[in-house]
Amino acid sequence: MKKRLFFFLCAVMLCSAQMWGQETWNLTPTMTVALDANGVLTVSTTLEAEAMPNYPFNSVDMPWYEVRLTIHSIVIKDNVTTIGETAFRQCDNLTSISIPNTVTSIGLYAFYECFSLSSITIPNSVKTIGAMAFWQCQGITSITIPYSVTSIDIGAFQGCYNITSVTVEWKSPLNVLSNIFYDDTYTPKDLSKVTLHVPAGTKTLYQAADVWKDFGQIVEDGTLSNDIVWQLTPTMTAVLDANGALTISTIKVEGEAMPDYQSTADRPWDKFTIGSVVVKDRVTAIGSDAFLYCSSLQSITIPLSVNNIGFGAFWFCKGLTDVTVEWTTPLSVPNNTFFNVNLSAATLHVPAGTKAFYQSVNVWKDFGTIVEYELDVVPYLFLQKTDGNLLEILFTDSEIQMQDDLFLVKTPSQQYTFNYGEINNFYFKLMNKIVTSIEETLSPSSVKIYLDGESNLHISGSKPLGNIAIYGITGPLLKKVVTGNTDITINISGFAKGIYFVKTYEKTVKIIK
Repeated sequence: MKKRLFFFLCAVMLCSAQMWGQETWNLTPTMTVALDANGVLTVSTTLEAEAMPNYPFNSVDMPWYEVRLTIHSIVIKDNVTTIGETAFRQCDNLTSISIPNTVTSIGLYAFYECFSLSSITIPNSVKTIGAMAFWQCQGITSITIPYSVTSIDIGAFQGCYNITSVTVEWKSPLNVLSNIFYDDTYTPKDLSKVTLHVPAGTKTLYQAADVWKDFGQIVEDGTLSNDIVWQLTPTMTAVLDANGALTISTIKVEGEAMPDYQSTADRPWDKFTIGSVVVKDRVTAIGSDAFLYCSSLQSITIPLSVNNIGFGAFWFCKGLTDVTVEWTTPLSVPNNTFFNVNLSAATLHVPAGTKAFYQSVNVWKDFGTIVEYELDVVPYLFLQKTDGNLLEILFTDSEIQMQDDLFLVKTPSQQYTFNYGEINNFYFKLMNKIVTSIEETLSPSSVKIYLDGESNLHISGSKPLGNIAIYGITGPLLKKVVTGNTDITINISGFAKGIYFVKTYEKTVKIIK
Protein backbone atom coordinates (compact mmCIF):
# COMPACT_ATOMS: atom_id res chain seq x y z
CA MET A 1 0.00 0.00 0.00
CA LYS A 2 2.79 2.39 0.93
CA LYS A 3 4.59 1.59 -2.33
CA ARG A 4 1.47 2.36 -4.35
CA LEU A 5 1.00 5.66 -2.54
CA PHE A 6 4.65 6.54 -3.16
CA PHE A 7 4.44 5.86 -6.90
CA PHE A 8 1.14 7.75 -7.10
CA LEU A 9 2.68 10.84 -5.50
CA CYS A 10 5.68 10.61 -7.82
CA ALA A 11 3.36 10.44 -10.82
CA VAL A 12 1.43 13.50 -9.62
CA MET A 13 4.64 15.44 -9.11
CA LEU A 14 5.92 14.42 -12.55
CA CYS A 15 2.67 15.46 -14.21
CA SER A 16 2.73 18.76 -12.35
CA ALA A 17 6.30 19.36 -13.49
CA GLN A 18 5.35 18.59 -17.06
CA MET A 19 2.36 20.88 -16.80
CA TRP A 20 4.36 23.90 -15.59
CA GLY A 21 7.23 23.00 -17.89
CA GLN A 22 5.03 23.45 -20.94
CA GLU A 23 3.08 26.40 -19.61
CA THR A 24 1.96 29.13 -22.03
CA TRP A 25 0.38 32.48 -21.20
CA ASN A 26 -1.26 35.10 -23.40
CA LEU A 27 -0.18 38.56 -22.29
CA THR A 28 -2.16 40.18 -25.10
CA PRO A 29 -4.09 38.75 -28.04
CA THR A 30 -0.84 38.88 -30.01
CA MET A 31 1.87 38.34 -27.37
CA THR A 32 2.60 35.03 -25.66
CA VAL A 33 5.04 33.79 -23.03
CA ALA A 34 6.06 30.13 -22.97
CA LEU A 35 8.07 28.28 -20.30
CA ASP A 36 9.57 24.96 -21.37
CA ALA A 37 10.78 21.97 -19.38
CA ASN A 38 14.34 23.31 -19.32
CA GLY A 39 13.37 26.53 -17.61
CA VAL A 40 13.63 28.66 -20.78
CA LEU A 41 11.03 31.41 -20.83
CA THR A 42 10.30 32.87 -24.29
CA VAL A 43 8.42 36.08 -25.02
CA SER A 44 7.11 36.53 -28.57
CA THR A 45 4.62 38.55 -30.59
CA THR A 46 2.91 38.16 -33.94
CA LEU A 47 2.88 41.90 -34.54
CA GLU A 48 5.63 43.86 -36.27
CA ALA A 49 6.20 45.77 -33.03
CA GLU A 50 4.65 45.34 -29.58
CA ALA A 51 5.58 46.38 -26.05
CA MET A 52 5.38 44.05 -23.07
CA PRO A 53 2.83 44.98 -20.39
CA ASN A 54 4.04 46.77 -17.27
CA TYR A 55 3.37 45.46 -13.75
CA PRO A 56 3.27 47.42 -10.46
CA PHE A 57 6.14 46.92 -8.03
CA ASN A 58 5.43 44.09 -5.52
CA SER A 59 2.77 42.83 -7.90
CA VAL A 60 2.20 39.09 -8.32
CA ASP A 61 0.18 39.65 -11.48
CA MET A 62 2.92 38.35 -13.73
CA PRO A 63 1.45 34.99 -14.84
CA TRP A 64 4.79 33.22 -14.30
CA TYR A 65 5.34 34.63 -10.82
CA GLU A 66 4.42 31.42 -9.00
CA VAL A 67 6.93 29.43 -11.06
CA ARG A 68 9.57 32.16 -11.29
CA LEU A 69 12.15 30.06 -9.40
CA THR A 70 12.10 27.51 -12.23
CA ILE A 71 13.14 30.12 -14.83
CA HIS A 72 16.82 29.74 -15.76
CA SER A 73 17.00 31.79 -18.96
CA ILE A 74 14.85 34.29 -20.82
CA VAL A 75 14.64 34.74 -24.59
CA ILE A 76 12.94 37.86 -25.90
CA LYS A 77 12.01 37.39 -29.55
CA ASP A 78 12.20 39.90 -32.41
CA ASN A 79 9.48 42.57 -32.65
CA VAL A 80 9.09 42.86 -28.87
CA THR A 81 9.94 46.53 -28.26
CA THR A 82 10.13 46.84 -24.46
CA ILE A 83 10.83 44.73 -21.40
CA GLY A 84 7.97 45.54 -19.06
CA GLU A 85 8.31 47.17 -15.67
CA THR A 86 8.80 44.60 -12.86
CA ALA A 87 8.36 41.86 -15.48
CA PHE A 88 10.95 39.41 -14.10
CA ARG A 89 11.27 40.59 -10.52
CA GLN A 90 12.76 38.02 -8.12
CA CYS A 91 13.52 35.34 -10.70
CA ASP A 92 16.21 34.16 -8.29
CA ASN A 93 17.60 31.39 -10.48
CA LEU A 94 17.70 33.32 -13.74
CA THR A 95 21.24 33.21 -15.18
CA SER A 96 20.99 34.63 -18.69
CA ILE A 97 18.88 36.87 -20.92
CA SER A 98 18.73 37.20 -24.71
CA ILE A 99 17.44 40.57 -25.94
CA PRO A 100 16.84 41.33 -29.65
CA ASN A 101 17.64 44.52 -31.54
CA THR A 102 13.98 45.50 -31.52
CA VAL A 103 13.93 46.32 -27.80
CA THR A 104 14.31 50.05 -27.10
CA SER A 105 13.54 50.17 -23.38
CA ILE A 106 14.24 48.08 -20.28
CA GLY A 107 11.60 48.98 -17.70
CA LEU A 108 12.16 49.89 -14.08
CA TYR A 109 12.56 46.92 -11.72
CA ALA A 110 12.60 44.67 -14.82
CA PHE A 111 15.19 42.26 -13.33
CA TYR A 112 14.95 43.34 -9.70
CA GLU A 113 16.61 40.83 -7.33
CA CYS A 114 17.57 38.35 -10.04
CA PHE A 115 20.46 37.30 -7.81
CA SER A 116 21.92 34.64 -10.13
CA LEU A 117 21.89 36.67 -13.33
CA SER A 118 25.43 36.57 -14.67
CA SER A 119 25.17 37.14 -18.40
CA ILE A 120 23.39 39.92 -20.28
CA THR A 121 24.04 41.68 -23.57
CA ILE A 122 22.23 44.97 -24.06
CA PRO A 123 21.69 45.47 -27.81
CA ASN A 124 22.40 48.78 -29.54
CA SER A 125 18.69 49.38 -30.02
CA VAL A 126 18.10 50.09 -26.33
CA LYS A 127 17.72 53.78 -25.52
CA THR A 128 16.57 53.77 -21.88
CA ILE A 129 17.35 51.64 -18.82
CA GLY A 130 14.82 52.14 -16.06
CA ALA A 131 15.31 52.76 -12.34
CA MET A 132 16.51 49.74 -10.35
CA ALA A 133 16.32 47.66 -13.55
CA PHE A 134 19.16 45.37 -12.41
CA TRP A 135 18.95 45.99 -8.66
CA GLN A 136 20.75 43.30 -6.63
CA CYS A 137 21.79 41.29 -9.71
CA GLN A 138 24.79 40.06 -7.75
CA GLY A 139 25.92 37.52 -10.32
CA ILE A 140 26.84 40.17 -12.91
CA THR A 141 30.59 40.69 -13.14
CA SER A 142 30.72 42.72 -16.33
CA ILE A 143 28.34 44.86 -18.31
CA THR A 144 28.46 46.50 -21.77
CA ILE A 145 26.34 49.58 -22.37
CA PRO A 146 25.92 50.47 -26.06
CA TYR A 147 26.12 53.96 -27.53
CA SER A 148 22.37 53.90 -28.26
CA VAL A 149 21.54 54.28 -24.56
CA THR A 150 20.66 57.91 -23.81
CA SER A 151 19.16 57.53 -20.34
CA ILE A 152 20.07 55.40 -17.30
CA ASP A 153 17.69 55.99 -14.41
CA ILE A 154 18.32 56.01 -10.66
CA GLY A 155 20.06 52.96 -9.22
CA ALA A 156 19.90 50.98 -12.47
CA PHE A 157 22.85 48.75 -11.44
CA GLN A 158 22.59 49.28 -7.71
CA GLY A 159 23.59 46.29 -5.57
CA CYS A 160 25.56 44.63 -8.40
CA TYR A 161 28.40 44.10 -5.92
CA ASN A 162 30.54 41.88 -8.10
CA ILE A 163 30.90 44.08 -11.17
CA THR A 164 34.59 44.45 -12.00
CA SER A 165 34.35 45.63 -15.60
CA VAL A 166 32.11 48.13 -17.39
CA THR A 167 32.35 48.74 -21.13
CA VAL A 168 30.71 51.79 -22.72
CA GLU A 169 30.47 52.84 -26.35
CA TRP A 170 29.73 56.56 -26.13
CA LYS A 171 32.21 58.84 -27.84
CA SER A 172 31.21 61.51 -25.35
CA PRO A 173 30.51 60.40 -21.74
CA LEU A 174 26.81 60.09 -20.95
CA ASN A 175 25.63 62.29 -18.08
CA VAL A 176 24.46 59.84 -15.41
CA LEU A 177 23.30 59.97 -11.80
CA SER A 178 25.96 59.28 -9.19
CA ASN A 179 24.05 56.33 -7.70
CA ILE A 180 23.64 54.08 -10.73
CA PHE A 181 26.43 51.82 -9.42
CA TYR A 182 25.78 52.21 -5.65
CA ASP A 183 26.11 49.13 -3.42
CA ASP A 184 22.80 50.04 -1.83
CA THR A 185 20.58 53.07 -1.48
CA TYR A 186 23.03 55.03 0.66
CA THR A 187 26.40 53.36 0.07
CA PRO A 188 28.47 54.39 -2.95
CA LYS A 189 30.29 51.60 -4.76
CA ASP A 190 34.07 51.67 -4.61
CA LEU A 191 34.64 52.19 -8.33
CA SER A 192 38.40 52.36 -7.80
CA LYS A 193 38.35 48.54 -8.05
CA VAL A 194 36.41 48.53 -11.33
CA THR A 195 37.84 48.90 -14.85
CA LEU A 196 36.07 51.11 -17.37
CA HIS A 197 36.57 50.28 -21.06
CA VAL A 198 35.95 53.19 -23.42
CA PRO A 199 36.21 53.83 -27.19
CA ALA A 200 39.61 54.72 -28.62
CA GLY A 201 40.45 58.40 -28.28
CA THR A 202 37.95 59.15 -25.49
CA LYS A 203 39.89 58.43 -22.29
CA THR A 204 40.54 62.10 -21.52
CA LEU A 205 36.83 62.90 -21.76
CA TYR A 206 35.92 60.15 -19.31
CA GLN A 207 38.67 61.16 -16.89
CA ALA A 208 36.98 64.56 -16.63
CA ALA A 209 33.35 63.38 -16.42
CA ASP A 210 31.42 62.86 -13.18
CA VAL A 211 30.95 59.22 -12.12
CA TRP A 212 33.12 57.87 -14.95
CA LYS A 213 36.23 59.58 -13.60
CA ASP A 214 35.86 57.56 -10.35
CA PHE A 215 36.74 54.25 -12.02
CA GLY A 216 40.12 52.91 -10.91
CA GLN A 217 41.25 52.18 -14.43
CA ILE A 218 40.07 53.68 -17.70
CA VAL A 219 41.23 51.67 -20.68
CA GLU A 220 40.95 52.71 -24.33
CA ASP A 221 40.35 49.36 -25.91
CA GLY A 222 36.88 49.82 -27.29
CA THR A 223 36.07 50.19 -30.95
CA LEU A 224 35.27 53.74 -31.93
CA SER A 225 31.55 53.81 -32.60
CA ASN A 226 30.01 55.67 -35.52
CA ASP A 227 29.06 59.30 -35.11
CA ILE A 228 25.73 59.70 -33.39
CA VAL A 229 23.26 61.32 -35.77
CA TRP A 230 19.93 62.88 -34.84
CA GLN A 231 17.34 64.02 -37.37
CA LEU A 232 16.04 67.32 -35.99
CA THR A 233 13.76 67.85 -39.00
CA PRO A 234 13.44 65.98 -42.30
CA THR A 235 16.17 68.25 -43.68
CA MET A 236 18.25 69.13 -40.59
CA THR A 237 20.68 66.89 -38.72
CA ALA A 238 22.79 67.11 -35.59
CA VAL A 239 25.95 64.97 -35.51
CA LEU A 240 27.98 64.28 -32.36
CA ASP A 241 31.54 63.05 -32.91
CA ALA A 242 34.09 61.30 -30.70
CA ASN A 243 35.42 64.54 -29.26
CA GLY A 244 32.05 65.83 -28.08
CA ALA A 245 31.71 68.21 -31.05
CA LEU A 246 28.11 68.74 -32.13
CA THR A 247 27.56 69.90 -35.73
CA ILE A 248 24.16 71.16 -36.85
CA SER A 249 23.42 71.48 -40.57
CA THR A 250 20.60 71.63 -43.08
CA ILE A 251 20.29 70.71 -46.74
CA LYS A 252 17.58 73.29 -47.40
CA VAL A 253 18.84 75.80 -49.94
CA GLU A 254 16.66 78.62 -48.61
CA GLY A 255 17.83 77.98 -45.06
CA GLU A 256 16.11 76.55 -42.00
CA ALA A 257 15.72 77.35 -38.31
CA MET A 258 16.58 74.91 -35.55
CA PRO A 259 13.59 73.61 -33.57
CA ASP A 260 12.71 75.30 -30.28
CA TYR A 261 12.73 73.08 -27.19
CA GLN A 262 10.14 73.28 -24.40
CA SER A 263 12.45 71.52 -21.93
CA THR A 264 16.00 70.22 -21.87
CA ALA A 265 14.67 66.65 -21.92
CA ASP A 266 13.28 67.26 -25.41
CA ARG A 267 16.76 67.74 -26.85
CA PRO A 268 18.23 64.53 -28.30
CA TRP A 269 21.68 65.39 -26.93
CA ASP A 270 20.45 66.16 -23.41
CA LYS A 271 22.22 63.20 -21.77
CA PHE A 272 25.46 63.68 -23.68
CA THR A 273 28.52 65.77 -22.88
CA ILE A 274 28.83 68.52 -25.48
CA GLY A 275 32.23 70.22 -25.67
CA SER A 276 31.71 72.34 -28.77
CA VAL A 277 28.95 73.35 -31.17
CA VAL A 278 29.41 74.21 -34.83
CA VAL A 279 26.35 75.60 -36.58
CA LYS A 280 26.73 75.34 -40.34
CA ASP A 281 25.74 77.73 -43.13
CA ARG A 282 22.04 77.94 -44.02
CA VAL A 283 20.92 77.32 -40.43
CA THR A 284 18.98 80.54 -39.83
CA ALA A 285 18.16 80.38 -36.11
CA ILE A 286 19.37 78.65 -32.95
CA GLY A 287 16.43 77.12 -31.12
CA SER A 288 15.13 78.22 -27.73
CA ASP A 289 16.77 76.30 -24.85
CA ALA A 290 18.91 74.44 -27.40
CA PHE A 291 21.96 74.38 -25.11
CA LEU A 292 20.48 75.47 -21.80
CA TYR A 293 22.55 74.11 -18.85
CA CYS A 294 25.20 72.60 -21.17
CA SER A 295 27.87 73.32 -18.57
CA SER A 296 30.53 71.36 -20.48
CA LEU A 297 30.10 73.48 -23.61
CA GLN A 298 33.31 75.42 -24.24
CA SER A 299 33.05 76.81 -27.76
CA ILE A 300 30.42 77.84 -30.31
CA THR A 301 30.73 78.76 -33.98
CA ILE A 302 27.80 80.72 -35.45
CA PRO A 303 27.59 81.35 -39.20
CA LEU A 304 26.48 84.43 -41.10
CA SER A 305 23.16 82.78 -41.97
CA VAL A 306 21.91 82.82 -38.34
CA ASN A 307 19.62 85.80 -37.80
CA ASN A 308 18.09 84.82 -34.46
CA ILE A 309 19.23 83.20 -31.22
CA GLY A 310 16.32 81.68 -29.33
CA PHE A 311 15.36 82.44 -25.75
CA GLY A 312 17.59 80.63 -23.25
CA ALA A 313 19.70 78.99 -25.97
CA PHE A 314 22.98 79.55 -24.10
CA TRP A 315 21.80 80.16 -20.55
CA PHE A 316 23.94 78.65 -17.77
CA CYS A 317 26.64 77.48 -20.21
CA LYS A 318 29.16 78.17 -17.46
CA GLY A 319 32.06 76.50 -19.25
CA LEU A 320 31.73 78.65 -22.37
CA THR A 321 35.00 80.45 -23.12
CA ASP A 322 35.11 80.79 -26.90
CA VAL A 323 32.56 82.15 -29.40
CA THR A 324 33.16 82.64 -33.13
CA VAL A 325 30.73 84.63 -35.29
CA GLU A 326 30.71 85.51 -39.00
CA TRP A 327 28.50 88.60 -39.03
CA THR A 328 30.17 91.67 -40.50
CA THR A 329 27.50 93.69 -38.71
CA PRO A 330 26.88 92.44 -35.13
CA LEU A 331 23.60 90.59 -34.74
CA SER A 332 21.22 92.36 -32.37
CA VAL A 333 20.46 89.96 -29.50
CA PRO A 334 18.71 90.29 -26.10
CA ASN A 335 20.84 91.40 -23.18
CA ASN A 336 20.36 88.05 -21.44
CA THR A 337 21.46 85.89 -24.40
CA PHE A 338 24.40 84.55 -22.37
CA PHE A 339 22.70 84.62 -18.97
CA ASN A 340 24.92 83.26 -16.18
CA VAL A 341 27.91 82.96 -18.52
CA ASN A 342 31.08 84.77 -17.47
CA LEU A 343 31.66 86.69 -20.71
CA SER A 344 34.49 88.70 -19.17
CA ALA A 345 36.55 85.49 -19.19
CA ALA A 346 35.48 84.52 -22.74
CA THR A 347 36.94 85.31 -26.15
CA LEU A 348 34.85 86.51 -29.10
CA HIS A 349 36.23 85.93 -32.62
CA VAL A 350 34.89 88.35 -35.24
CA PRO A 351 35.61 89.01 -38.95
CA ALA A 352 38.55 91.27 -39.76
CA GLY A 353 37.67 94.95 -39.62
CA THR A 354 34.66 94.55 -37.31
CA LYS A 355 36.19 94.61 -33.83
CA ALA A 356 35.25 98.25 -33.22
CA PHE A 357 31.60 97.51 -34.06
CA TYR A 358 31.40 94.62 -31.63
CA GLN A 359 33.09 96.66 -28.90
CA SER A 360 30.23 99.17 -29.12
CA VAL A 361 27.25 96.80 -29.22
CA ASN A 362 25.37 95.39 -26.21
CA VAL A 363 26.18 91.81 -25.21
CA TRP A 364 29.10 91.47 -27.64
CA LYS A 365 31.00 94.28 -25.95
CA ASP A 366 30.87 92.30 -22.68
CA PHE A 367 33.35 89.71 -23.91
CA GLY A 368 36.67 90.06 -22.13
CA THR A 369 38.65 89.59 -25.32
CA ILE A 370 37.58 90.35 -28.90
CA VAL A 371 39.87 89.01 -31.61
CA GLU A 372 39.62 89.61 -35.36
CA TYR A 373 40.22 86.78 -37.81
CA GLU A 374 40.51 86.64 -41.57
CA LEU A 375 37.62 84.95 -43.31
CA ASP A 376 38.61 82.15 -45.66
CA VAL A 377 39.19 83.41 -49.18
CA VAL A 378 35.89 82.66 -50.88
CA PRO A 379 36.01 82.20 -54.65
CA TYR A 380 33.65 84.49 -56.50
CA LEU A 381 31.55 84.27 -59.62
CA PHE A 382 29.57 86.72 -61.67
CA LEU A 383 27.06 86.45 -64.49
CA GLN A 384 27.23 88.27 -67.78
CA LYS A 385 24.75 88.17 -70.62
CA THR A 386 26.57 87.39 -73.88
CA ASP A 387 23.60 87.37 -76.28
CA GLY A 388 19.86 86.86 -76.22
CA ASN A 389 19.96 83.26 -74.96
CA LEU A 390 23.34 82.57 -73.44
CA LEU A 391 24.56 83.37 -69.95
CA GLU A 392 28.22 83.26 -69.10
CA ILE A 393 29.55 82.37 -65.65
CA LEU A 394 33.13 83.17 -64.73
CA PHE A 395 34.62 81.91 -61.50
CA THR A 396 37.85 81.06 -59.77
CA ASP A 397 39.03 78.24 -57.55
CA SER A 398 37.31 75.50 -55.59
CA GLU A 399 34.20 73.53 -56.45
CA ILE A 400 31.07 74.93 -58.03
CA GLN A 401 28.09 72.63 -58.39
CA MET A 402 24.57 73.18 -59.60
CA GLN A 403 21.82 72.16 -57.20
CA ASP A 404 20.24 69.94 -59.81
CA ASP A 405 23.62 68.50 -60.88
CA LEU A 406 23.46 69.96 -64.39
CA PHE A 407 27.18 70.46 -64.18
CA LEU A 408 30.13 70.00 -61.84
CA VAL A 409 33.37 71.91 -62.21
CA LYS A 410 36.42 71.47 -60.01
CA THR A 411 39.11 72.98 -62.22
CA PRO A 412 40.28 76.45 -61.06
CA SER A 413 39.87 79.55 -63.18
CA GLN A 414 37.36 78.16 -65.66
CA GLN A 415 34.67 79.71 -67.79
CA TYR A 416 31.34 78.06 -68.54
CA THR A 417 28.68 79.13 -71.03
CA PHE A 418 25.24 77.53 -71.23
CA ASN A 419 21.62 78.22 -72.06
CA TYR A 420 19.99 80.56 -69.58
CA GLY A 421 16.93 78.31 -69.47
CA GLU A 422 19.02 75.60 -67.80
CA ILE A 423 19.59 77.57 -64.62
CA ASN A 424 16.24 78.90 -63.49
CA ASN A 425 16.04 78.84 -59.67
CA PHE A 426 19.73 78.11 -59.29
CA TYR A 427 22.21 78.36 -56.47
CA PHE A 428 25.93 77.72 -56.21
CA LYS A 429 28.00 76.08 -53.51
CA LEU A 430 31.29 77.86 -52.97
CA MET A 431 33.58 76.38 -50.33
CA ASN A 432 30.54 75.51 -48.23
CA LYS A 433 29.04 78.95 -48.74
CA ILE A 434 25.69 79.34 -50.47
CA VAL A 435 25.20 82.12 -53.01
CA THR A 436 21.59 82.79 -53.94
CA SER A 437 21.48 86.53 -54.52
CA ILE A 438 23.34 86.83 -57.82
CA GLU A 439 21.27 87.76 -60.84
CA GLU A 440 22.19 88.27 -64.45
CA THR A 441 23.66 91.59 -65.52
CA LEU A 442 21.65 93.17 -68.30
CA SER A 443 23.33 94.90 -71.17
CA PRO A 444 23.32 97.65 -72.28
CA SER A 445 22.96 99.41 -68.91
CA SER A 446 22.25 103.01 -67.95
CA VAL A 447 23.04 102.41 -64.24
CA LYS A 448 26.56 103.18 -63.08
CA ILE A 449 27.86 101.70 -59.81
CA TYR A 450 31.33 102.33 -58.40
CA LEU A 451 33.11 102.51 -55.07
CA ASP A 452 35.02 105.66 -54.12
CA GLY A 453 37.70 104.58 -51.66
CA GLU A 454 36.35 102.21 -48.98
CA SER A 455 33.43 104.21 -47.64
CA ASN A 456 31.30 105.71 -50.39
CA LEU A 457 29.29 103.67 -52.86
CA HIS A 458 28.04 105.80 -55.78
CA ILE A 459 25.02 104.75 -57.85
CA SER A 460 23.42 106.73 -60.67
CA GLY A 461 20.92 106.02 -63.42
CA SER A 462 18.71 107.55 -66.09
CA LYS A 463 15.57 107.19 -63.96
CA PRO A 464 14.73 107.01 -60.22
CA LEU A 465 16.72 104.17 -58.67
CA GLY A 466 13.95 102.87 -56.40
CA ASN A 467 15.04 99.82 -54.37
CA ILE A 468 18.76 99.24 -53.90
CA ALA A 469 19.99 96.12 -52.11
CA ILE A 470 23.51 95.15 -50.99
CA TYR A 471 24.25 91.47 -50.46
CA GLY A 472 27.21 89.64 -48.94
CA ILE A 473 29.11 87.01 -50.89
CA THR A 474 27.20 84.23 -49.12
CA GLY A 475 23.82 85.61 -50.00
CA PRO A 476 22.35 87.54 -47.00
CA LEU A 477 20.83 90.99 -47.46
CA LEU A 478 23.09 93.46 -45.61
CA LYS A 479 21.51 96.77 -46.49
CA LYS A 480 18.44 98.05 -48.32
CA VAL A 481 17.87 101.64 -49.48
CA VAL A 482 14.80 103.09 -51.19
CA THR A 483 15.19 106.34 -53.08
CA GLY A 484 13.30 108.39 -55.67
CA ASN A 485 16.51 110.03 -56.86
CA THR A 486 18.50 109.17 -59.96
CA ASP A 487 21.77 109.16 -58.03
CA ILE A 488 22.80 108.32 -54.47
CA THR A 489 25.87 107.85 -52.31
CA ILE A 490 25.70 105.11 -49.68
CA ASN A 491 28.16 105.00 -46.80
CA ILE A 492 29.46 101.44 -46.31
CA SER A 493 32.33 102.24 -43.94
CA GLY A 494 30.81 99.74 -41.51
CA PHE A 495 31.25 96.87 -43.95
CA ALA A 496 34.25 94.60 -43.56
CA LYS A 497 36.69 94.14 -46.42
CA GLY A 498 35.40 91.63 -48.91
CA ILE A 499 33.16 90.99 -51.91
CA TYR A 500 29.64 92.43 -52.15
CA PHE A 501 26.85 92.51 -54.72
CA VAL A 502 24.82 95.64 -55.37
CA LYS A 503 21.40 95.10 -56.94
CA THR A 504 19.41 97.83 -58.64
CA TYR A 505 16.29 97.76 -60.80
CA GLU A 506 18.47 97.13 -63.86
CA LYS A 507 21.44 95.04 -62.88
CA THR A 508 23.53 93.41 -60.19
CA VAL A 509 27.20 94.38 -59.90
CA LYS A 510 30.02 92.85 -57.88
CA ILE A 511 32.19 95.26 -55.88
CA ILE A 512 35.33 94.53 -53.87
CA LYS A 513 36.07 96.64 -50.83
